[in-house]
Amino acid sequence: MGFSELKALNKGNTITCSDTTLGADTMYYQAIDFIGYSHIQHLVPKFSPFNKAIASIIISACRVSTSKKYDYGNKFNREAMKNTTIHLPITTSGEIDFEFMESFIAELEAERIAELEAERIAELEAYLLATGLTDYILTAEEKAVLQAFRDGKNG
Repeated sequence: MGFSELKALNKGNTITCSDTTLGADTMYYQAIDFIGYSHIQHLVPKFSPFNKAIASIIISACRVSTSKKYDYGNKFNREAMKNTTIHLPITTSGEIDFEFMESFIAELEAERIAELEAERIAELEAYLLATGLTDYILTAEEKAVLQAFRDGKNG
């Protein structure tokens, strides 16, 4: 919710969830060390690897599993969390497929970035057309920078 100068008491690279809610809607990945309120449950992974991509899949699976199961009289508390079954991708040998989860999230992120870049380019082109700025001459250096951006080599 914010930042504090107090010492963080909980380690990051984990998932947190409020135990006073209607389900897993308040599950979040905590990348950095943090301070949690008394009703915040700190879900510590007992496996490796663990990162934001894997946490995203786990959180999504928890939200699916808890959807419409909890209400104000039946909270998603620690006991409910312990008894919640989620479905995760597995390998052909039946192990949790962490590699697939990481590559799947990476693919989704790449697709979204490509969509956003295409939208921004379309908006820029529309702006240039609307303002009459389409009649211009670029220097060789400007052309190279523009081509590098289009090729995804802008960072």
